[in-house]
Amino acid sequence: MVVAKVTYEEQRKQRLEENKKRMEELHLPLLAQALKNSSAPKTRPMKRSTPRIVKKEMVEVRRSNRIANNPAPEYREIVTYERFNSPRK
Repeated sequence: MVVAKVTYEEQRKQRLEENKKRMEELHLPLLAQALKNSSAPKTRPMKRSTPRIVKKEMVEVRRSNRIANNPAPEYREIVTYERFNSPRK
């Protein structure tokens, strides 16, 4: 069991060294360093929108000349109950 661990560790170290050599051949460490040092374009913060302001003005109510002199109407239901007498059969 101990022998198996040693061989696994040795294989792992060997694989790490091979990968490191490949990366150096491709100049990956230099490219990674260049990317870290380069200034990436900064994103602009979102512009806050200003809320719309609704202007309310008091204006005179338009009325026709025909009813301008009459009093304003009252819109209220007037309920009256009348008794209905139906002839008996």
